[in-house]
Amino acid sequence: MSVRALHTAFRTGRRNPVEVLEERLPLIAPWQERTHLFVEWNVERAIKAAEASWKRYRDGTFRSEWDGVLVGLKDLIDVEGQATTAGSGVRLDHRAVADAAVTRRLREGGALYQLGKLNLHEFAYGPTGSSSYFGPVGNPWAPDRMAGGSSSGSAAAVASGLMWGALGTDTGGSIRIPAALSGISGLKPTYGAISTEGVVPLSWSLDHVGPMARTVADVQSLWGLLTGRAPVERPMRRPRVYWPQASQIVCYDPALDAYLQDAIAQILESLDAEVIRGPLIDLEEIWLAQSIIIGSEALSYHWQSLNDRAGDYQPDVRERLAQGGAHLAVEYLAALRWRQETSRRYDAWFQSYDWMVLPTVPVLAPYHTDTAIRNPEGAIEDVRAVLTRFTAPFNFLGLPALSLPFGRLHGLPVGIQLVAPRGHDDLLLAWGEDIQTRFPDSTAIPPGGLA
Repeated sequence: MSVRALHTAFRTGRRNPVEVLEERLPLIAPWQERTHLFVEWNVERAIKAAEASWKRYRDGTFRSEWDGVLVGLKDLIDVEGQATTAGSGVRLDHRAVADAAVTRRLREGGALYQLGKLNLHEFAYGPTGSSSYFGPVGNPWAPDRMAGGSSSGSAAAVASGLMWGALGTDTGGSIRIPAALSGISGLKPTYGAISTEGVVPLSWSLDHVGPMARTVADVQSLWGLLTGRAPVERPMRRPRVYWPQASQIVCYDPALDAYLQDAIAQILESLDAEVIRGPLIDLEEIWLAQSIIIGSEALSYHWQSLNDRAGDYQPDVRERLAQGGAHLAVEYLAALRWRQETSRRYDAWFQSYDWMVLPTVPVLAPYHTDTAIRNPEGAIEDVRAVLTRFTAPFNFLGLPALSLPFGRLHGLPVGIQLVAPRGHDDLLLAWGEDIQTRFPDSTAIPPGGLA
């Protein structure tokens, strides 16, 4: 049931927020055991909020399409009076003094976010979701595999069918990677389109907050609640699409690469798209500059607590933060300056296209024990670098990027990424929804059976 259909059922009295919540309560403990998706949950608080929503529907004063609909918050996002742990033992005693800007938007729209905060890779500094004070988040389709990070709990909550939507953050792919590995849809908006006020930062010049849901239509609806923008229809013409050449954007698994090449070709043929193929300029330099910026800014934020409480960090995150100290100030400033120049070049180039299409990640969900993956040339690469290979450039450039599911291979979800020119988030969502309408079987039923 889509959010729109659920909202209609609430308005007509065929369903109500309390009974829908109560249907899901018995599933929390089993899913928590499988995936560690929650940091904490509070049933009493959620029922009270659902009852208030039900009263609004009976009174005809409902606030939005999301009134009474379950939404999850990644535990980087402040809720007044509640803990914001960032998945870390460093912040167990932290209590938020005010709602984050996005939390206020959810509250004003009546969304049911009170059930609990969702797990994540500690301090959002990892794309695997396997490293958290509260335990690794397992993939809902295969718990011994990664859900993807860092918005791992957000993806698992939606993919399991427990929640209709969730908010994640994305600094190098942390919405799109778990969306792809877990079989849902997720949007990294244009940089600055959604406020990060009240969100624990990882890298302030790269951080984004964005919506996640099973379908693009529900992502679009949640995007509208967060931004106040009405959905738009995609232009009734052939799209002009850039498809980066296969030699540059290649998956590490030949079977996955063939599957995605065929899937993208099907999509473009269905749309009768005008397709242009070629390279992505400065891609190697973008990866390097991205790593310098994120490493420098992350260490700056954590400098004092890392010195005082290093033992309270997860080992992999502590190691990555320490590595950020290897960058000189002159390198960081040069990376920022080059980012401005490169973004201007990409903005000018992208005006010729409606969107770009490429895989979201170059592998199927790895096992939690995987630390390295062999690339197509036979060299061994860190799994974290592999997972962010196709997503991080668009954080660096600040461009809107959407991951949408496209079926499964070997029983595991596959994701396709669409990227649009700066500020074209609404059109990107419209194109994504059109693709899912054309390929309805591409979005799988949640493994918990809660459609």
